[in-house]
Amino acid sequence: MQTSKLRHLRRVFDIVAFSVAALLTIMARPACADGERVIAVPELRALTPEAKEDATRLPIALRARFQALPSLRVVEEPVPMASPDRPDILLPAFGQLRDRRLDIVLVGNATVLSDGRHKVTLWIWNVEKQTQLLGQQYVFGAHPGHEQEIADLVGERLLDALKD
Repeated sequence: MQTSKLRHLRRVFDIVAFSVAALLTIMARPACADGERVIAVPELRALTPEAKEDATRLPIALRARFQALPSLRVVEEPVPMASPDRPDILLPAFGQLRDRRLDIVLVGNATVLSDGRHKVTLWIWNVEKQTQLLGQQYVFGAHPGHEQEIADLVGERLLDALKD
């Protein structure tokens, strides 16, 4: 008699534990519409002190441009890197990203070259497939408005990559 009660309690416990785990999984997922993808756009890594402004301003323009794309939700959160001590290596730590429920991440760095021109490198990765969707490098002078121009170009390229 005791054994059957214990088995019954064990089954009830297993069902409750499974239900709670399923509920927590559903609640942990971002509130997305069907087909919506979540992209993280953090601040870029500044390779030189002079590039800090580019590393801060360009992601703001990119976020604004990406928010206008259909079926894309932009979040501003840091992306863990596979080589955190090497800012020139733009490879995300994919294992840590799966827990964050991100579909796409943008990583990049900015520097000022010896001739005074600015250089920005951007990579956009598919987290699930661990593949690069887009890789772009831009070199420009210190003229105003380059952030919006780059954001428009990257937005168009990302939209094309997501259609494939």
